[in-house]
Amino acid sequence: MPTQHRSLRFLLLIAAFMHLPLAHAATGREPWLDTMSTVLPATFCQPTQYFRACFSVSAKACETAAAAATRVCVKRYRDSIPDPLGQAEAEHHSRVLGACTGVAYEAIFASRRIPSKRCDAPQNWR
Repeated sequence: MPTQHRSLRFLLLIAAFMHLPLAHAATGREPWLDTMSTVLPATFCQPTQYFRACFSVSAKACETAAAAATRVCVKRYRDSIPDPLGQAEAEHHSRVLGACTGVAYEAIFASRRIPSKRCDAPQNWR
């Protein structure tokens, strides 16, 4: 897949994560990371989401891989996340963690990606 399409796909996917729980007031980094560690895998693995609909994986396999990818990304970015963090930082870091998790998940299941019009068209990745 061309890099341009992959980048566009992740931008569209991350836009979908804007509904993730975000801080409306300053919140601690660790509680926020705990929440993200639960919410990201659950969001990724909804039946209609790209990471379930466009990969031949069970719900359990999706959740296991997404949770593992999230743990790696949280570890990678933990020190760059301010403590406390406000809404703007929470939104920014939600996108960073979501993109990191998505790239890692896609690498894990690259051989199980389903080639289809829906999965190959960036405008459908929501």
